[in-house]
Amino acid sequence: MSTPASLMNINTLISQLKKGIARKNRYRVVFSLPNGVIGGPAFVNANSREGAITQIQQQMNPATNGTVNIMCNTMNLPQRSLLTYDMTQNSAPFGVPYSASYNPITFTFYADSTLNTKKYFEIWQSTVVNFSNNTMNYPSEYVSDIQIWTLDVAGNDQYGITLKEAWPVTIGSLDYGYADNDSTQIVSVTMRYKAWIPQSTDVYSLDYFAGLGS
Repeated sequence: MSTPASLMNINTLISQLKKGIARKNRYRVVFSLPNGVIGGPAFVNANSREGAITQIQQQMNPATNGTVNIMCNTMNLPQRSLLTYDMTQNSAPFGVPYSASYNPITFTFYADSTLNTKKYFEIWQSTVVNFSNNTMNYPSEYVSDIQIWTLDVAGNDQYGITLKEAWPVTIGSLDYGYADNDSTQIVSVTMRYKAWIPQSTDVYSLDYFAGLGS
């Protein structure tokens, strides 16, 4: 007796899912403050200086427990689009790629009563702009890589990307109200970055990306 085609398709599907279905709540992110401003005049924000940045990173998001990292309650793997321009050959139009485009990515974080997740990214923004006189610092002083990993049900890293040279462009407003008695506060942060590169250990991690990864 032959096996029905529908059953064969189900068995084929199951055989391809030996490691399970990807779960939307299985992920981890790793943030680290940038290098900070090296030296600089008196108007440079105190918390943005190189030495202070190192101490703040250790206090607010240490490598041991990653306080800000684990507070990240939503994120997304960003898209990458190829930009094209139209050409016509023998009266037939077609698109020709000329660059890649990366959309900003928004993370949201649980906030405790100290609002430390908000403070963390405010300090990061202070390495970008000296708010006392609205002058900008150098990119090397305010950009930092962000790692994003998806996990299997056992908590093992499966697929990862690195946002290269990221920095916080927007820290969202926080709404308060006496009627919101049982609501928790959420901090949203939108990051811009140069590009993202894959960090998987399989064949998708091509040497092509080595330049951006360095």
